[in-house]
Amino acid sequence: MGASHDFDLICIGSGPAGQRAAVQAAKLRKRVAIVERGLDVGGVCVHTGTIPSKTFREAVLSVTGHRNGAAYISSQEGGIGSDERPTAERLLSRVDAIVKTEAACSRTSFAATMSKLLPARRP
Repeated sequence: MGASHDFDLICIGSGPAGQRAAVQAAKLRKRVAIVERGLDVGGVCVHTGTIPSKTFREAVLSVTGHRNGAAYISSQEGGIGSDERPTAERLLSRVDAIVKTEAACSRTSFAATMSKLLPARRP
């Protein structure tokens, strides 16, 4: 067995629900631990689920000019679209930038709770 810990709340996962619970408990001056199996806080929402998928969708809509139901109009024709055809690399770069920003926000929120991050054991 490892070291002994004493916490008022243990959150399983550092996604939105775990973070909210940790923040609320910290506001009540409770000692909080968050158990996370990933390498970074934010959970599936930030790293592989909601944020990446929605960001990819929005990047495609933005680049193609379909965001507001309007057809793509090149910048040479007075539109805001890029004249280049979007590449997977360009779209994934945008997704990666947003995921990094969201992960940084999650780390900042986590740090503000003064919670302890515990790595989950893998079988």
